[in-house]
Amino acid sequence: MSSSTTTTTSGVTLNPKSCRIKFARRFLRSLAQIKKQKLPSSSSSEEEIRMRSKGIKMAAYYSMARAVGPRMNWSRAFLFKLRNRVRHPKLVKRRRRKGLLEETAHYITCLSTQVKVMQAIADHLSK
Repeated sequence: MSSSTTTTTSGVTLNPKSCRIKFARRFLRSLAQIKKQKLPSSSSSEEEIRMRSKGIKMAAYYSMARAVGPRMNWSRAFLFKLRNRVRHPKLVKRRRRKGLLEETAHYITCLSTQVKVMQAIADHLSK
């Protein structure tokens, strides 16, 4: 086994450089930060839930975009939007290194990875 892999207690071999592991680490760090955030005492429980769920959604997108890096148009555009707080993503210059279908397939794969990681976290916390 190479030095770049880790074996878990369940016998699963993990590559710490994989997109899934990078996403999971960043997402868990973001969730911890969200948990520490103090919301205004004047906010209702419904508003608090809405604000926290929006934060979790943004944390998931940001974590995946950071895990993928600037290789893909969608991640580059999302990181640019967050970094500059741009409301109009049409301002992003797009480099055409990959075809639209390949870009879409990669994005769907990343969304699938997000779901799997979030499900694993939920399963672990429900035990």
